[in-house]
Amino acid sequence: MKSLSGTIIVIALLGLLAYTNPKMENYAQFIQSQMVRQAGKDNPLASFLTALFGNSVNNMIAQATIRDDYVFFSVYDSDFGKDNGHVKSIGILNNFIVMESTGKFNEAKNENSAPVPASAPIPATPMQPGQVFHDTLSDGTPGPDMVKIHGGRFLMGSPLNKMLNEMGRNENERQHEVQVADFAIGKYEVTVGQFKRFVEAANYKTEAGCNWRSPGFSQTNEPLPGFSQTDEHPVVCVSWNDAMAYVDWLSKQTSQKYHLPTEAEWEYAARAGTQTAYYWGDDPDQGCTYANGADQTIKEQFPDEGGIMNCRDGHVYAAPVGDFRPNAWGLYDMLGNVWEWTCSEYDKDYGGAEQRCVGDKNAAGGRVVRGGSWLPDPGRLRGTARGGSDPHGGAPHAGFRVART
Repeated sequence: MKSLSGTIIVIALLGLLAYTNPKMENYAQFIQSQMVRQAGKDNPLASFLTALFGNSVNNMIAQATIRDDYVFFSVYDSDFGKDNGHVKSIGILNNFIVMESTGKFNEAKNENSAPVPASAPIPATPMQPGQVFHDTLSDGTPGPDMVKIHGGRFLMGSPLNKMLNEMGRNENERQHEVQVADFAIGKYEVTVGQFKRFVEAANYKTEAGCNWRSPGFSQTNEPLPGFSQTDEHPVVCVSWNDAMAYVDWLSKQTSQKYHLPTEAEWEYAARAGTQTAYYWGDDPDQGCTYANGADQTIKEQFPDEGGIMNCRDGHVYAAPVGDFRPNAWGLYDMLGNVWEWTCSEYDKDYGGAEQRCVGDKNAAGGRVVRGGSWLPDPGRLRGTARGGSDPHGGAPHAGFRVART
C-alpha cells in the first residue's frame, strides 16, 4: 500500500462484515483497522475516519486520492458499477477534515483504474481566506469589515466517540451534517464605536439590564472593577433585540441584507475547516495567542476563580477586537472575548432551528449564543459549545458580530 503522499490508494474490502447501515455512516472503525494494518498506527486518515463513523461494513471499497495536498477519502458499495452505490467523500488538509459530501459513483470505465466519485469535493475553496470588504454607509463612511465565506457541508456539533470526546462536551452538541450557503461574516465583533454610531444616529435606547457604556453585572448594575473600554472593544451589555436593531439599521444604511449569523453559519465560520475542539487544536492551554479566555491573568485578580487556561493572554476582561491571532479564514475572536448572539432560536436537540433565523422577533424562547468569553471555563470556548439566552437580557461578557447574504 502506498503512503499518504502517493497518488491513489485503493483497498478492496468485499463481504467482510454484515451490512447494517445503508447510509454508510458506520464504516470507519473497520476501515481504520485496514488502514492501520497496511499503513501504520500513525495514519491520520484512519483516526479521522474513526472519529466520524462507526464500525460495520459489507461489500465496499475505500479510496484515498491525493490532490494538491488534500486527501479525499471515499467509502462506497461494491455495486458501484450499477451506479447506485452510496458514497461519502471527505477532504482532509493538514489532518483537518474540511468538507464532506454524499452522492454516487459512476461506473468505472477501466477496471484497472479506480472509479472517481461524481460528487468529490472541490479542494481549497473553503480553506482560502476570503476576500475582505466593507459596505458604505449613507454618509460615505465604511461599515464593518466583512469576510466572504464559501459555503459547504460540514459536521456540526461535537463527537460522542469516546476516543475523541471533547473535554466539557454537553448533551446539546449532537453531531450532524449541515449544508451552509455562501455568506459573509464580520471580521471582528461589533465594536463600541460602531454601536455608538448607531445609537446616536437612530436615537436608540438599549433594553439590556446592564449599561453598554459602562458595563457591569445586571443584578447590581455596578461597573466591574477595572473594566475599561475604548471604541475598539467589543460592545457588550446588549440584548438580542439590541443586536437585531443594529443589523436592521445597518441594512438600511447600506442597502444590503445584514443579519446576525445563523448558528450553523457561526460554527462553520468559527471552525474554518477544522474538526478539533478549538480552531488552534484540542489543547486549551495553547489558546492564549488565539483567544481571550479565563487564564492566569484573571486568576491573579480573582484567585477563587477556577477553570482557566494554563497560559497568559494579558486581559482580565474583554480585549480590543483583533488583539489575538485569527482562525484560518481570517476571523478574529470567534472563540473567547465575548459570547456572540446568533439569529437562531435555541433548540437543545438540533432540530433544524440552527439553520435559520427566528421568523418572529417577538417569539418566545431563548436565542443561541456562541463562542465563550473572558469568563472561566475553557470548555465553553470550544467551537461547539452553545447556550440559549433571554433575547431581552444582556451581560458584560456578551456581544455580537454581523453576517450578510
